[in-house]
Amino acid sequence: MAKLANRQGNVSVATLEQVCDKCVAPRDKNLLLMRSEQPPTILALCAFACAVGAAQLIPNLPSRALSSGLLVLALSIGLWRLVRPWRVGVVPLLCVALALGSSYAWLRADVRMSQQLAAEWEGRDIELVGIIDELPQADAQGVRFAFAVEQVLTPLAAVPPRIALGWYKATIKELQGEPLPTLRAGERWQLTVRLKRPHGYANPNGFDVEAWMLENQLRATGGVRGDEPNRRLSANAGRPIDYVNQLRDRIRERMRQALVDKPYAGVLIALALGDQRAISEADWALFNATAVSHLLSISGAHVTLFATWVAWGVFALWRRAPRLMSRMPAQQAAAIAAAGIAVAYAVLSGFAV
Repeated sequence: MAKLANRQGNVSVATLEQVCDKCVAPRDKNLLLMRSEQPPTILALCAFACAVGAAQLIPNLPSRALSSGLLVLALSIGLWRLVRPWRVGVVPLLCVALALGSSYAWLRADVRMSQQLAAEWEGRDIELVGIIDELPQADAQGVRFAFAVEQVLTPLAAVPPRIALGWYKATIKELQGEPLPTLRAGERWQLTVRLKRPHGYANPNGFDVEAWMLENQLRATGGVRGDEPNRRLSANAGRPIDYVNQLRDRIRERMRQALVDKPYAGVLIALALGDQRAISEADWALFNATAVSHLLSISGAHVTLFATWVAWGVFALWRRAPRLMSRMPAQQAAAIAAAGIAVAYAVLSGFAV
């Protein structure tokens, strides 16, 4: 009887295991299989980021052929892995990520460095057609702005696609009475300029102008010739970013009018619109001395904090409206509102995040 009971018990247990294996285990096994087959994405992303960072430390860039070949090889292996999945170890995957990151950084740096102004065109008059590419910065001497070059009218002249220009008040007596034109972001202008390569001081702990211009894709700097005919071709160049920049320009003017003679006006404009050049040099010196200058740059923390406030407010109000709750949960509405406000804030700041 005991043997029969034991046998029956084994049968019942086996039957239960078979039922569980048929009903529950397949889904769990599939999940485990999917998890085991998923590549270590976080490790691959970390390897890619480390390769991009390490590429900044090499003294000389590799040839474009080597960088392009390495990038094509890494992309081919990655695409082959997506089209025809196979089990791959962590080490080969990290090698592909490292190759992809380093070759990408090398090619980006090579392209940016190749956009430098030719030495033979320094200090010569060049006629350009382009767009005011960001918010102009006016002071007592004139106005400074970034200029996206669309067309070079001077024959044989080669100009980088994005340059930093200054339009200063005339020093010629015959032209001193003429006011400077009002420049707006997104306008298309035809200008006569004189350019030079970026140059900065090598003082210890000083601001690296050349690195800043390289980071902001400004490969030449110069001034507008006030004694030459310069004219506005259109009030809006028609690019999507031009509409955004003109909206930011109008908001900045409204803020300046509302905060006239206020010492904190530049700080509020910088935090709202990402226009850090609105902050005075004296304020920057104070912020650098107190080690809080990083707080004046719009970052992901600013966007996240603002989106969190909006999400909390939407969630608190939405849950008190039964009609709205019947259509959409409060959590989902808060998430949508937070995502929308984060994108709007990034656009309003000129994607300076």
